[in-house]
Amino acid sequence: MDKNSEQPLLIPFKAFHVNFTNLRLLDEKVFFSVPMGDNQKELELYEKSNRCWTAVLPDNVSATGMPIVLGMGGVIPIWRGVAIAWLLTAREIEQYKVFFHKTIVEMLNDAINELSLHRVDVTVLVEHKVSVGWLERLGFKCEGLMRKFDSQGNDYYRYALVRP
Repeated sequence: MDKNSEQPLLIPFKAFHVNFTNLRLLDEKVFFSVPMGDNQKELELYEKSNRCWTAVLPDNVSATGMPIVLGMGGVIPIWRGVAIAWLLTAREIEQYKVFFHKTIVEMLNDAINELSLHRVDVTVLVEHKVSVGWLERLGFKCEGLMRKFDSQGNDYYRYALVRP
């Protein structure tokens, strides 16, 4: 059970939500390893997809007047049967691990069924050991190392969840 009793709420993802998120250090590293203009364009595409969400604490407002953002993510189809999944999480997510895990499992299952997906791809920073372990618990398999994959020269793994 999550330590905090306040129930997070899922709302449709908006690109500006990232500006109000206290990203975990490795999520921040990933986010800022892509030039800001490119990041903004990608986030706007995610917003338009209507297949992305943001988890907030609706009764807990930050100094900015926005609800506390726990994280955001989604599943974006790239062509028939194939999609990419993405996730950025805030430092506050630690208190809501169970909620987030259940939400991601449900989101993946819904996307796989609704979009008739046979493959979901994820890239993950090599040093993000917690995320690597979590992806493997979700059933994703590592397909290889992508060396110097971002603008800062960071290495990533390619993971995929492939339906039989």
